Amino acid sequence: AYEIYQCDWSSDVCSSDLTQRERELMREILRRLTRDVEMAIRIALAERLAQDTTAPHDLIMLLVDDRIEVARPLILNSPLLTEDDMLRLIAECGPSFQETVAARPHIGEPVTDMLSRSDHESVLLALVRNVTARITEAGYESLVQKSRVLTGLQGPLVRRTDLPPQLATKMCEWVSDALKTYIQTNFPASRSEEHTSELQSH
Repeated sequence: AYEIYQCDWSSDVCSSDLTQRERELMREILRRLTRDVEMAIRIALAERLAQDTTAPHDLIMLLVDDRIEVARPLILNSPLLTEDDMLRLIAECGPSFQETVAARPHIGEPVTDMLSRSDHESVLLALVRNVTARITEAGYESLVQKSRVLTGLQGPLVRRTDLPPQLATKMCEWVSDALKTYIQTNFPASRSEEHTSELQSH
């Protein structure tokens, strides 16, 4: 069965010019084959296709819908995985898939907004540690609020250079003294706001 996967993606069999009926037949054939192929081979195939820009999208999604061990290289790297594909994975799959989406380079704001609403700390940590992820202010507000309880988020959050200063200042209410000092050192707005607060209290 593995040899069947070794086709030239530019051939008629794997062509993007397939009719809808041919695509449905191909998808069904591939679905039946993947049930019978050992996981090690499916993982190897996913790794091989992770950078392929010519593979059929149906095949990519078939592997993405497999076990996380098979799906991971494609979720992280496949240029054929669309934003809609990622949103569906977040909505329909478990934390391990969501965490992998959160680690994908250069994920956009619709994806990060949806991830920021997760209740799983591992997913939120993967998102915050992904320095290329584009996070909206609303996404950051959600993450900052969650960091009140999920203390493991606090350090990675305040070390993001794109964290809005006003939200960093807000975190001074509940973070450790060490992190408070870090915020005051690296977010100048936090120092000025604290000074203003002190003046108003006198």
